[in-house]
Amino acid sequence: MIKKILVATDGSVAANHAVRFACQEAKVHGARLTIFHAVGCDEMWLRSVATPRTFQTPPADYPISGEPFREAEFEASPERVKEAEEAMEKANAITREMGVEVETKILYADPKRYCFDPKRLIVMYTQEGGFDAVVLGSHGKTGISKVVLGSVSEYVVKNARCPVLLIK
Repeated sequence: MIKKILVATDGSVAANHAVRFACQEAKVHGARLTIFHAVGCDEMWLRSVATPRTFQTPPADYPISGEPFREAEFEASPERVKEAEEAMEKANAITREMGVEVETKILYADPKRYCFDPKRLIVMYTQEGGFDAVVLGSHGKTGISKVVLGSVSEYVVKNARCPVLLIK
C-alpha cells in the first residue's frame, strides 16, 4: 500500500508533469506527498573562513583532512538557491491548483558528512524517509538527448528500494 510518495523536481517540464501525476496518485491512495529538490555536492561552494568572499568547488575526493577543511563552510551559490526555490514554487503552484497538501524539502549536500550528487541524494532521502514510491520526470533540465533515459532517473530506477514511476 502506498502511504508516502516522494516526487523529485528540478523545475523541468517533465518534472512538472511528474508533480501532477504524483498529486493524482496521492489523492487515489490517500498518501502523503513530499516534493523534493536536491542540490548536490558538485553544486556546493567552499567558502574559506579566512577569506569569506573566496569560493571554490569542493575537491572531488572531499573530505580532506587538515585545519582549513575542518573549519570550512559550504553553501550553494545564490543563483543555485534561487533555481531550487523556483523549481519548488512551480511544483507548489501545481499542488495548490490540484488541491493537494504537500511537504517540501530542499536538501543541500553536506560535504562534511557526504559528498553526493542529486541522484544519490534522491535515493538516500527516499530510503531515510521510508517512502513507498518515487515519482520523477524521465528527463530533467540537463537532458542531452530524448533518445536515452536521463542519468538521474536511470540511477534512481536502479538504486531505489521502492517503486519508481517515470513520467514523460
